Amino acid sequence: MKLKHASRLQLESVNYAHDFVLTPNWYVVHVTPFIDTSLETLKEIMEGKNSPGQSMRYIPGTPSQFVLIERFPKGNEESRKVVRFHTEPCHIYHYAHCRENPETGIVSFQACCLPVNFNMEWQFKAFLSNTGDAPGVMHSYELNPHTGGISRRVTPGLESTSCEFPTTHPFRHCVRSSKVSTRYFYLMGGQPSVALPFSDVVKYDVETGMVSRWHSGGVVGEPCFIPRLGRASAWHGDEDDGWIVVQLYLHKEHKVQFCVLDAKKIHEGPVCRLVMPFHIPYGFHGTYADEVFTRPKAKL
Repeated sequence: MKLKHASRLQLESVNYAHDFVLTPNWYVVHVTPFIDTSLETLKEIMEGKNSPGQSMRYIPGTPSQFVLIERFPKGNEESRKVVRFHTEPCHIYHYAHCRENPETGIVSFQACCLPVNFNMEWQFKAFLSNTGDAPGVMHSYELNPHTGGISRRVTPGLESTSCEFPTTHPFRHCVRSSKVSTRYFYLMGGQPSVALPFSDVVKYDVETGMVSRWHSGGVVGEPCFIPRLGRASAWHGDEDDGWIVVQLYLHKEHKVQFCVLDAKKIHEGPVCRLVMPFHIPYGFHGTYADEVFTRPKAKL
């Protein structure tokens, strides 16, 4: 791999960005109001009396903003456009789907938003946050870089689903052709009105609002989309022509399975179960690669 472009930009108040999305013309980041940058808190962290994670909580009066950053300025770095949008207080770890309308320039995306009572308490010793009291809920946004207008709403069909770790087709994110732009995303979700555990794999159709759901009977990890056609699926075939692979923990057996679901009909359940003879701890973020990477043998 060869680096094609590198740039550095310092923006006031952009204090922490766990995730971001991009479109053909913009980077999209969120200024979170859940980071305390006061000298007192920074001193406690430096002295080992606190940590960045433990200090995460809603700080009233701190801005909550989306920032659009121009990817390819026509002039020098100083000419790069930066557009800010004030929004309701929330914390965002992960985004789902993102599009930029080539005609209007409007940027639309979905994000899993955590409410103002969210913190990093290890609740129930089950998840690294108080998700039981402050579940993440998927929200849909539209940002107009020309007018500065912003709209925000709970994503229709997911109003009562606690969720995290959304994922999309790995080769169809941020493409300029509207014919292959991302339509579906997949996430791990709780049963309606039940925040924990994340027991379902959920598929969402951005164009129709249709929700498909597989209830696993256990606890699921982050889903990973595997395109059936590999790299060729960037331009050919249906976007959801592939499989969802998800780690499933069966607590009564204390065993793990890796379940493979047909992405077109995840509600029908796994087409294959890879049964592990032992328990495997959870890990974050699975990634599909269309090549097999092997470590060269050590020379003795």
